[in-house]
Amino acid sequence: MSLKQLKGMPLLHNSHNHWQRFLNTADKLSGAVFNQTALSLDAALAGQGVAITCQAFVQADLSAGRLVQVSKLDLTVEPDYYLIRKRTSVSRPAVDAVWEWFIENLVIG
Repeated sequence: MSLKQLKGMPLLHNSHNHWQRFLNTADKLSGAVFNQTALSLDAALAGQGVAITCQAFVQADLSAGRLVQVSKLDLTVEPDYYLIRKRTSVSRPAVDAVWEWFIENLVIG
């Protein structure tokens, strides 16, 4: 399937919104927008359109034939992760230990 054909299909967007990058366009793309990847995948399983996601999330559905990969093209993106915690003046040793471990082992770039 070509990118032009794919762009014409009902696109299911999740909070990561990788469709514009995948289709190499700055155009506003139509389609249903979900705030969670799981919801966009549920919509794809219900036959409501095409979702873009990490293959690991759908491998069982691909293997079982419930979903099909509509394009051989792939997109590699660097995930963004954020270390967050509740702001508090009370020390919580377990939370503090995890926080400090991440800060000490953080690799940037």
